[in-house]
Amino acid sequence: MRTSPLYSYWQTNQNELDEEERLLMVNEEDVSSSLFKNEPYKWENLYQSIIREICNGDKSAINGLLIVLNTVKEDYRERIILSLRDEKIFDEETLDLLNSKKKVEFKKKYKTLRFLRILFAIFTNPYCIKLNRKKHHLYEKTGAFFFSIRKLF
Repeated sequence: MRTSPLYSYWQTNQNELDEEERLLMVNEEDVSSSLFKNEPYKWENLYQSIIREICNGDKSAINGLLIVLNTVKEDYRERIILSLRDEKIFDEETLDLLNSKKKVEFKKKYKTLRFLRILFAIFTNPYCIKLNRKKHHLYEKTGAFFFSIRKLF
């Protein structure tokens, strides 16, 4: 999805220079930023999955997107929200909630299915993320495998 700050990164060779450029986006002040910093593949899957959940009507997933957006610097966060608006991915109410940066209170429901869908996405790479860098984690290896299979078909 083009709204992701990592969209152009996935199009690169993901070499040291590309890594340095990607790391310039990290919000070092956020405790969750280690995900964006150390596990960009997992971050991307989480970002894409949460957006899909919100588009499918799960407004409680907005809180997850707020956490994900806080891992990048403010100017990148603003660009993401602008591109979500430009691409007409979310309605104005959702965009206003994202711009407010405040946790939104929804009915407390633990979404086991959402968790399983996101976990499944991380291991199967349904968003066709091209991993050129060294794969350190099992989910990166399985994601690259599924990407290779999709390329064959």
